[in-house]
Amino acid sequence: MTPEGHMFASMITFSANPQDCTVARIPALIRASDLLYELTLRLGLGKLEANFWMQTLRNLAAHFGASGSEPTIKMVMVDPRVQWREAKNI
Repeated sequence: MTPEGHMFASMITFSANPQDCTVARIPALIRASDLLYELTLRLGLGKLEANFWMQTLRNLAAHFGASGSEPTIKMVMVDPRVQWREAKNI
C-alpha cells in the first residue's frame, strides 16, 4: 500500500511462479489520490509508470541472466469515472 499523501492510492504486489521457467509478475492497481493526479495519469503519467515497471522487470531479468527477455504489459482502466469529490485534495 502507498503511504498517506502519496500521489497514488495503490496496491502493488510482486510474485514469481516457477512453471517451465520462472515468471515474475507485478500486478498494480493504481488510482490517483486527487483530481490533478487523475488528469496527469490520463495525459501520460500512466505510461511513465508503466515504463518504470517494464524497466524494473528488464533489470530483474538481467540480474538472473535472462537479459534477452522482454516483458509484456497489459493496462486496463477498471473505473473510468473521475472522482470529482476529491478535487479539494489539491
